[in-house]
Amino acid sequence: MRFRFGRAVALAILALAPSACEKKGARVPVFPVSGKVLVGGKPVAGVMIVLHATDGSQPAPAKPNAKTAADGTFRLSSYDPQNGAPAGTYAVTLFWFKNNPDDDGSADRFKGKYANPDKPVRTVTITAGPNELPVFELARPD
Repeated sequence: MRFRFGRAVALAILALAPSACEKKGARVPVFPVSGKVLVGGKPVAGVMIVLHATDGSQPAPAKPNAKTAADGTFRLSSYDPQNGAPAGTYAVTLFWFKNNPDDDGSADRFKGKYANPDKPVRTVTITAGPNELPVFELARPD
């Protein structure tokens, strides 16, 4: 089955949607996770990072995710803003949404190149304690 860009966008939206039926007691421990994204050697704002558990067990309500700041840095969120991610091994996907007045916000500047969790840009392991991910150095899109 061929992975489609529309599916990637839908997965990103679903990953970030909070669950109305989450129970606070169902939370698993999370650990701080930070990192940086460079595109063409320069930091960029607005890149969405989403982690997908490789063992099929994904914490509720959403996949750990973050959006880069102007300096390219990010801190992952799972339950609360910038609280981190549960320990485990994850496939990392990246989306860089265009945001200009003529865009509806759904176009990925990377054209889906890093959007498939079956072909992740990188696999990372989150451990107990603070985690600093290696810099994501990506080529500038065409």
